[in-house]
Amino acid sequence: MNRPFYYWYAVIPKDSLNPEQFARSCQSRSITPEIWTFRKLSAVVTRTKISRVVLNRETAWQHERIIEMISDITHYQTLPFRFGSVHPAEQVMNILTERHDEWLDTLDAIKGRVEMSLKVLSSRSSDTALGIRIPSSSYLDRLMRERLQQKARLKEAQSIALVIDKHLKSSYVRKFEDAEALPGILINQTYLVEKDQVPMFQDSVRTLIHEFGTRKWLCTGPWPPYHFVTDRPNQEETDGKKEEPNELEKRPPGHFQ
Repeated sequence: MNRPFYYWYAVIPKDSLNPEQFARSCQSRSITPEIWTFRKLSAVVTRTKISRVVLNRETAWQHERIIEMISDITHYQTLPFRFGSVHPAEQVMNILTERHDEWLDTLDAIKGRVEMSLKVLSSRSSDTALGIRIPSSSYLDRLMRERLQQKARLKEAQSIALVIDKHLKSSYVRKFEDAEALPGILINQTYLVEKDQVPMFQDSVRTLIHEFGTRKWLCTGPWPPYHFVTDRPNQEETDGKKEEPNELEKRPPGHFQ
């Protein structure tokens, strides 16, 4: 008989969950999570027959949907786990026991706080902005063009970032900046914000949008504070060998910043 595995979605404070509300929410979404408790914390898990979940549109959406449900019910007092956190039953309780105090401190640090995401997109190519006109007739020409574009984008992003910090510094607690450059994105930052400061944060972003009218801004949230608390316990296969990271885990969000 194969031992059962459990997909681990999140850790929450034991007293943050209303059992009746949780049961209604699960029923309305046709899902059956279980709550396992140790001292002051609870693990939210679902039983699964497989030890590794394939990342695709359906499984990613299911993960996100349940995390959002948990966050809504617990008023964002949630330590969300990364996609694909699957463990044997005994490991769930062992890990919850071993890391209880650490996770309790982390949840206390984000209590009453949410995550806001801010991106600034390019509306025109940086080389055109600088008046660069290099023919793409050779490899060296193209390489020079790319380097000039990168330099121009970096300079532009640094300039905008200084103005952003000036406008937002009084409306957030901590900031996470994604160091990985993405095509078409000048700024990609995430902020830990007090829930009652969200309107102030949004007003500051509106001021920025007005000041930089030639840029496209994308501000989303409030979200669970993924970038400030996201964690995944070390996971091992049944033969004791550590699993290779999936594509999502190769580019993990910051955790325990």
